[in-house]
Amino acid sequence: MKKSILVVMIYLTANINFAQIDNSFVTINKKQSSFAIFENGNSSTILISASDFSGVQKVAAWLQNDIEMVTSKKPEILIDQNSKNKNIIIIGTLGKSNIIDELKKFSNINLSELESRTEKFIIETVENPLPNVDKALVIVGSDKRGTIYGMLELSKQIGVSPWYWWADVAVKKKDNLFIKPGRFSNGEPKVKYRGIFLNDEAPALTNWAKEKFGGFNHK
Repeated sequence: MKKSILVVMIYLTANINFAQIDNSFVTINKKQSSFAIFENGNSSTILISASDFSGVQKVAAWLQNDIEMVTSKKPEILIDQNSKNKNIIIIGTLGKSNIIDELKKFSNINLSELESRTEKFIIETVENPLPNVDKALVIVGSDKRGTIYGMLELSKQIGVSPWYWWADVAVKKKDNLFIKPGRFSNGEPKVKYRGIFLNDEAPALTNWAKEKFGGFNHK
């Protein structure tokens, strides 16, 4: 009974944030106006701002590693630098990222729906978003968690399960990764904070911690 309740809790928690997202936006098939995350052995460059939250910068590195797990090639991450790559992934938080502020000036992307919102993100392909950039996949959040959830959603859709580390869910390799044309977003969460509660700390979690780390207080 406890296991059944836990499974239901995990399922509901995982779907609270993404219940309203517009279907899948990642494909292995190239279409007109699609954005190439990885094509013919080449990865898009990830661009973030030093002015953004440290948590956003950390999760951008997670996304970098996730793309490598799927494609066997690690994309470059640049911080407030010009990229030689004409296709880039721009990641930032509204009102916190200098790059997003610049993007609003040079492109026609509309970010008004993120203003005064909680934990909301937008994922959209933008043509000529910045000088010397032909195309960009923009992941922008209304706040820190919004930006982070946008990156984690991309990781999930390219094939890296949220349970990759906890449950050893295997990652399937892909030769190409494209983002479908369009604008993808989710609604605000119904609750401000989300998480899971493990109702089986002992022996399940306790034994796992001892096996992997030598105990909860192991350093």
